[in-house]
Amino acid sequence: MAELGAAGARVDGPDEVAAAEFFAGPGEVRALARTLDWGATPLGWPGTWSPALRTAARAMLDAPFPICLWSGPTYALVYNDAYRRILAAKHPAALGRSGAVVWAEIWAGLEPQFAQVRAGGPPVPFEDARFEMARLDGGGTEDAWFSYSLSALRDEDGSVAAVLNISPETTARVLAERARRDAEAADRAKSEFLAVMSHELRTPLNAIGGYAELIEMGVRGPVSPEQRADLERIQRAQRPEQGRPPRRGLRLTSSAPRARRSPSGARAVMPNGIAERRSVPGRQSAGVPATAALSAASAASAASRMRLASCPPTLCCQLSVASS
Repeated sequence: MAELGAAGARVDGPDEVAAAEFFAGPGEVRALARTLDWGATPLGWPGTWSPALRTAARAMLDAPFPICLWSGPTYALVYNDAYRRILAAKHPAALGRSGAVVWAEIWAGLEPQFAQVRAGGPPVPFEDARFEMARLDGGGTEDAWFSYSLSALRDEDGSVAAVLNISPETTARVLAERARRDAEAADRAKSEFLAVMSHELRTPLNAIGGYAELIEMGVRGPVSPEQRADLERIQRAQRPEQGRPPRRGLRLTSSAPRARRSPSGARAVMPNGIAERRSVPGRQSAGVPATAALSAASAASAASRMRLASCPPTLCCQLSVASS
């Protein structure tokens, strides 16, 4: 215990001298421990500690990993510089104090684990355990994750002198992995959305292209040059890449022979299953087998007929299929 000298100067007693020697060396926690009044803590002066506790404390102070000794029946904290960063705003007041008081906000969940180890039970390991810790300035809380272990530090007689707590913090890794998973989930959702939208957009475009081809074939009469230009634009819009021929949607077919008028005025009959396509300037007429032309909805009945609404000059056409 420190005493005052003749001139009023502070003179360290044997306990302070022994503590200064015990905690000699570099580091913030060592410097604090050399000036701490250990006699006012539940542990008492380091000279009274058991050999096992003194040896573990020296080794812990040199370790680069966050380690804390929850010492004695009150779990008084003795820790190193790496563990100081876990304590954050709780340091330096935490040194030598009861861990149940220092970590009061999480002690209800920790107490059974410490009791198990002190009672001689097996070590307690946890990976990426989450805690809501009041370690910010002003007592603010934050979520933190740790992969920690609790094991018994025993004296020569087998009694538990302290619970050894090795507790590397994994908060940064856990949050990074969570952000990565969220980003991957967002990418998958985006891909699925685009796939659905692509399908939904293709379906009406195919129908529009087929009906545009019907108009181009002249089913509603002669096609004006302006309308033909609009039709060509519709067909080009369906081409997946430049230079590829336009996709054809529908073909007019019939299972019955079809008659047409020859240039001489005579009527000719087309063979079954062949669709006649009226010639378009710059193209040749072509016939396509009926089994590969119309969709089932278009060829469901021979009695079906096609009714097309009148089109504006710019070919904003509305076409409808109605059953007789």
